[in-house]
Amino acid sequence: MLVGFCSIALAQSPTTEQGGTPPVQQESGAGTVQGAEQREPAGLSLIDGILDNTATHLGFAFASYEMYTTDAVQGLPHNRVTATMLYPEIFTNFRSKRSQFHLDYSPGYRMYQQQSGNNAVAHSSTMTWDLRLARSTSFQLSNWFTSSPNDYGFTLGQSGQLSLLSQIQTQPIYTQDVLVDRQRIVRDSLTATVSQRVGKKTKVSLFSSYDYLRYNRASFSNTHGFQVGVRLEYQFKKWLFLDSSYSTYLNAVNDALRSSTIHRLQVGGFRFQISPTTQLYTTGTAEYSHYLGAGHTVAGAEAGLTRSSKSNSFRLAYHHGLSTALGPATILEGDDVTLAFRQRLSSRFSLLMDAAYMQGVGFVPGATMRTGTGSGGIQMSVQRNLVASMNVGYASQHLSNFSFTAPNIRRYTAYVGLQYFMPAFRGR
Repeated sequence: MLVGFCSIALAQSPTTEQGGTPPVQQESGAGTVQGAEQREPAGLSLIDGILDNTATHLGFAFASYEMYTTDAVQGLPHNRVTATMLYPEIFTNFRSKRSQFHLDYSPGYRMYQQQSGNNAVAHSSTMTWDLRLARSTSFQLSNWFTSSPNDYGFTLGQSGQLSLLSQIQTQPIYTQDVLVDRQRIVRDSLTATVSQRVGKKTKVSLFSSYDYLRYNRASFSNTHGFQVGVRLEYQFKKWLFLDSSYSTYLNAVNDALRSSTIHRLQVGGFRFQISPTTQLYTTGTAEYSHYLGAGHTVAGAEAGLTRSSKSNSFRLAYHHGLSTALGPATILEGDDVTLAFRQRLSSRFSLLMDAAYMQGVGFVPGATMRTGTGSGGIQMSVQRNLVASMNVGYASQHLSNFSFTAPNIRRYTAYVGLQYFMPAFRGR
């Protein structure tokens, strides 16, 4: 099934430095979803461990994937599609005492055997920058860009990006993706955070984000999402933290659909440091949206459990309250559950799993939305510079009585791939 390939590539071997170089030192008491995000060790994923290794100042790679996917779209015949994907990649990392920078870019080409008219060029890029502005001040900037057909369940072998339906970010307002039939989607997500530690126990953060989506055929076409907020973290005990925040999110669409805004106030969110690697958090919120000419106030709640160690990471989160559907900018009240798990089985094997489920109701009679995704995969170091990956994924969506048009979807995806690396250009 796999397409043969040859390439010249530059990267760090997956078996030499499993964890790479640790990130720029974070302040004690850094939070999880409710605070500064608790970072997942890059070495848990073989591929991410190579790409993020700060010893690699310049790297190149080449990957080949074979994908099989099924579609069940309401009103359309079932489709079974196989596709071959070819992806070169260039990436770079720089680290100093005060900063750490990562950038990667991957152009690619997708060839659909049964639907050659859908053959397309794809692009993907990520950027992260951590900077220590002063002893107690830090700045973080990240950007993720893709332009490709929406083959839900396939994201260049990086399972951490598979569950996009509920984005648990450092920003507290939840956003949902509306699934659409196969078409090109352009997405750009930019986030920025400035944090200032005040004394030994208090930290204040200002954060912002920008989301852009452009659909090739969907009725909601171009979407812009903006979020700004402030967060306060206070450490009562070594094992107990108190988090408070305020944020607002504006989702702006084309003239055919209404824009929407969510305001969210969190006071007294508790975060418990159960062990050096495990945190439990819970909080209540007051959320408000002015939508469809009326104000809507909701009492929200969140709870979650996170664990991060050298060999595995686990995140389970629940949210009840308001969320915005990216694309049509519809406001929903409902529940979100997300799960992410990474396990480094050995120096040659990594296991990755993600799942997300959301159900919500709109503010018009009978409007409901249910979406869910799940994915699982394994990465294996076949040789010193060759990583094989096998993944399966599932995506579903059911909508009723909304003003926008989107299909009910049920899709299964499976793919296998090889990604080749050679010894990297390294800096001192």
